Amino acid sequence: MSALSTLHKWPHLRLVLWGDASMAQLLAPGKHVIRPAKEFEGPTCGLVPFNGPATISTQGLKWDLDKTLSEFTGMISTSNHIMDDTVMVETDAYVIWITETAL
Repeated sequence: MSALSTLHKWPHLRLVLWGDASMAQLLAPGKHVIRPAKEFEGPTCGLVPFNGPATISTQGLKWDLDKTLSEFTGMISTSNHIMDDTVMVETDAYVIWITETAL
């Protein structure tokens, strides 16, 4: 939890949290282009709202989102799959982009 607190404290920095089997980074409101390193990243990925509800649209995932409301009391995309070399994410609130890793 302290690592997530770090993301919240410094949202203007591009911080990446690495774990034994996953990595996470905070995405600010707006449009993002993500180029996963497929040799060690994915295929499983997720987008988790960070500080309240978020409306999210994606391209490049198995189950793309189209202005989908994501919140802890509703839908959260935690088991999607990276399908393309580039993933596009648009969000109106902070979300955490999570991918599995194989190092």
